[in-house]
Amino acid sequence: MSYDPNAGEPAQPQQPPVPPQYQPPGAVPPVNQPTAPQQPTYQPQPGYAQPGYAQPGYAQPGYAQPGYAAPQPGQPQAPQQPPYVGYAQQPAYSPQGYPVTSYPGYGAAPGQLPNPGVGGLAIAAIIVSGVAFLSGWIPIVGVVLALVGLVLSIFAIRSGRGKVLGIIGTILAGIALLFGAFMTTMIFVVAPWNDTSSSSSDPWSVETPSAAPDDGAFDEAEAAAVSGQLIETPCWSYDGPKHFTDNIPAEEAGNCYGQLELWGEYDESGNFVPTGYGETAGQITVEPVSSATAAQYSDGTDLSATVDALEKPYLSTVGGTISSLHEETTLGGVPANITRIDSDVGETQMKVVLTTFSPQPYDIGGDQRKLFLISITTPYSNGEEQLQQLLDSWEWR
Repeated sequence: MSYDPNAGEPAQPQQPPVPPQYQPPGAVPPVNQPTAPQQPTYQPQPGYAQPGYAQPGYAQPGYAQPGYAAPQPGQPQAPQQPPYVGYAQQPAYSPQGYPVTSYPGYGAAPGQLPNPGVGGLAIAAIIVSGVAFLSGWIPIVGVVLALVGLVLSIFAIRSGRGKVLGIIGTILAGIALLFGAFMTTMIFVVAPWNDTSSSSSDPWSVETPSAAPDDGAFDEAEAAAVSGQLIETPCWSYDGPKHFTDNIPAEEAGNCYGQLELWGEYDESGNFVPTGYGETAGQITVEPVSSATAAQYSDGTDLSATVDALEKPYLSTVGGTISSLHEETTLGGVPANITRIDSDVGETQMKVVLTTFSPQPYDIGGDQRKLFLISITTPYSNGEEQLQQLLDSWEWR
């Protein structure tokens, strides 16, 4: 048999049920908000009076809810609802039913960082870099502006405010810096160098000092110096005139060719002044004849017959009239022949052609060559001295 605690007790009056969504006075529910979740069913706590067991000393005035009278002794206490605090402060709900949290001073959605915007540093960087890009052709100024724009652009990228503008500024400043450096180098380095080297019309020639003294008097002995420049190849060497320019490529010299040229100008008196530029008035050339061509005119041993065979196809076509075909001499210890020619150029004082066989064949590009033709042309009256200088200083290698 079960025990009924309420047996023998008079029936207590029934309390009206508390609405599940009861709101205390003064609470304003949010407009168009979803229904607040159901409050948990009140469960009596130990120590509180149950219906029919109320004790006078348990009820305290401070626990009464606003708008409710304190329970009287001997009356069952109605289940008290948890206090509804701050309904006016409930968060707003989105149309999907999820609360939207706002941040003071921003207005960004939850989890979204506010946009920092474009900083003044990025704007300054793009302006300075743009000006540097447009003025990069100005020496020094373009370089300075480009450096400033580059520094500003780098700081703008690192600040995070205007990263795109910073990248664009870096590109513009970099291009401006390269172009400005190029223009500055061209104007302050290359241009002065060209001014100092523009005195020679021939970029491959070697400038030689003028033989004319400062007082304007022409010194022919100095201008017509017959020695002072050693000329060497794998086949031969000699001491040539110092005012002549060695104007032959290194590859040709390696194949035993030689070419000295006298560059200069004629003064008002008709004297040729060597300057290293201007016109050519004299030359000394050395040509090793190919074995195939030499075989058409010579057997390689008879020098006189070879000169006769070369008279029409070569000696008479070098710019003048042959005045003496045969004149015996020696060149480096081997027989040689001098052919004298009256030049078609009135200023030429002497023109001769030496014909000789080398003491042994020289392998030039796979071709064995022995026949050499050497010509001397000079505008000075000491042509014979020049010829003798070559004969005396010549050496076969």
